[in-house]
Amino acid sequence: MTAELRYQCCYCDKEIEVADRCALRVTVSGLWSDDGPLQDLFAHSQCAADKLAAGLSRTVPFDVETFEPD
Repeated sequence: MTAELRYQCCYCDKEIEVADRCALRVTVSGLWSDDGPLQDLFAHSQCAADKLAAGLSRTVPFDVETFEPD
């Protein structure tokens, strides 16, 4: 992530604006380690809907609108 960007999409490299109310932070950790390293990835809602959801099994549904803030 460059110094000028607050949050950068891990798919398209563009800045994520506050107006994208369904943007995601995806925290990745090792499955078997409770206190191991973590990495945060950020994604526009549309990039997540297009790319993350497309890469999942059909039996693992993903709906980015679930993350719409109240």
